[in-house]
Parts: sequence; structure tokens; C-alpha cells
Amino acid sequence: DMSLDANKPRKFFYTIIPLFPFEEEKYDSSKIFAIKENTITDILYLPNIPTLGGSYIAQLDGACSISSEYVHKYLNGSRLSLTRNGFYYFMAKLSMHLTRPENDMKRTSFS
Repeated sequence: DMSLDANKPRKFFYTIIPLFPFEEEKYDSSKIFAIKENTITDILYLPNIPTLGGSYIAQLDGACSISSEYVHKYLNGSRLSLTRNGFYYFMAKLSMHLTRPENDMKRTSFS
């Protein structure tokens, strides 16, 4: 939510996630399929973004905070907006990424 109230940001910081052009030649065929099917938890595939002219991937493990003043001063309003369905899909994918269990985690039972 990057809206302004009375020309001032609503928040001091925004959480951003970097977007990169999706370049298929960087991946093997099974990884390309997994990316396009959105089955990898740390990558969100965004096909055919008209305003950016191609398909992109969002690296969910690269989320970071940035000053809202900096964003509004230097980005001049350029931003990517998702549809309502896209936003809910993004939130579900981000939740899966952030709440996934660690690979070597030893589980205990509480019986």
C-alpha cells in the first residue's frame, strides 16, 4: 500500500520484493516448468506483464524494507499493481514461502 495521504506516505517503510526478467535459458527444463507452474516457494512467476514487456519472476526470498520517502522521491510513481486475484495469489504464495519448514528440522511430537 503505497498511497499518499495529504501528500505524505502512510507508512515510514515499504516492504519490496525484487522483480527480474524471466530468462528461460538460465534454467533447465524441469525448473522452467516448476517456475511457470508456481510450485517453487521462493519464486513467483508473473507472465506477460504488458507495462514491462515480458514475463518476470519475483524473488520472494529477497524481500526487504525501503524508506517510503525514498520510493516517492526517486521512483516517480512507477509501480506494478496486481489484480485482486493476483494479489490474493501473491499473498498465498508469500505465506507458503515464509511459513515453510526448514529442510533439516527435527520434529517432536507433543502426545
